[in-house]
Amino acid sequence: MKHCHVFLLCALALMWVGCGGDDGTTEPPPQATVVTAVTASLAPIMSNVNDTIWNRAIAKAVPVTSGEIPVGAKVRPATALVVASQVNVQATVHGGNVYLRLMWADPTFDAWPHIWVVDSMAGATPYFEHLITESQDQLFVLFRGMPSSQWDVWHWQAHSTALAGQVGGVITGFAEDATYVSNVFTTDAGNLDLVRPNGPYMETFNRPTYLHEDTMAFHGFIMPESEADSLDQLPLSGWQVHDTVPGYITDQSLADSSAVALGSRWDIAAVARHSAGQYTVVLRRALNTGYIDDLAMAAGTRLAMKVVLTNKLDPDFAHGLSDQGITGLFYLQLP
Repeated sequence: MKHCHVFLLCALALMWVGCGGDDGTTEPPPQATVVTAVTASLAPIMSNVNDTIWNRAIAKAVPVTSGEIPVGAKVRPATALVVASQVNVQATVHGGNVYLRLMWADPTFDAWPHIWVVDSMAGATPYFEHLITESQDQLFVLFRGMPSSQWDVWHWQAHSTALAGQVGGVITGFAEDATYVSNVFTTDAGNLDLVRPNGPYMETFNRPTYLHEDTMAFHGFIMPESEADSLDQLPLSGWQVHDTVPGYITDQSLADSSAVALGSRWDIAAVARHSAGQYTVVLRRALNTGYIDDLAMAAGTRLAMKVVLTNKLDPDFAHGLSDQGITGLFYLQLP
């Protein structure tokens, strides 16, 4: 199943360019930034964003700027600051896979797009408020060269594509594979959802359906399904005003799903770390996945690409809550 999301494309529409055609391997103009991928003798360890393999790959600093955001027929100016002045990009290839490492400054770690908050108490009974904050850091890596002027999009989100939570500071999960053209963002084929809403209980009570099995107050940012209970009766002990419950639960079992089950939509593995005001994200995908909705990458080719960064993404920019940035066109040289 494919999903179209026009509202998310306010961020992606930042990047729209009119140069070039469908051929992602066009020779870059003089002075263009080229990230040269190195062939690695060993695969980078995906649980370590600072694996020593990356010491051999030259990092290129790609400037990040703001811009105007075309949404449909309208154009409005960016309403917030650029999230970072540059993104550092490295690449390596091993065993038929391409690995990208991207690093950029972001002073805050934002990973709660929906939350439930105890707004008030009536004796021991908590009253919840459901907040749709859309506060989630995101990364879009775009490659030119798909048919019909489409871009191949690797979409990482600090919460919605992270399965295993934050273990030792490392967020483990996926990036969602998609295509983008004419302000329409379409996820690749695949029916699995990595997260699902922790919506109102039975759609009649203003409380989350799932609560943590061990504690009233939730101190993480991801609630795995394996650690959540759906309770007919809301526990009435231990609640305090401002206690929070995540607005989504994650299905960690999908991390062990077969490549066939994950499909084209989830064929990009991802790990990330936010530390000392900086993100480091490593993405891994097969050079040629065999899926028609993925860009087939071949040895020796030079691919045109862009990067979009968002901080606290507000998808429709109705409230101007998102710091964001977009790179110019640069190139990935495969060995």
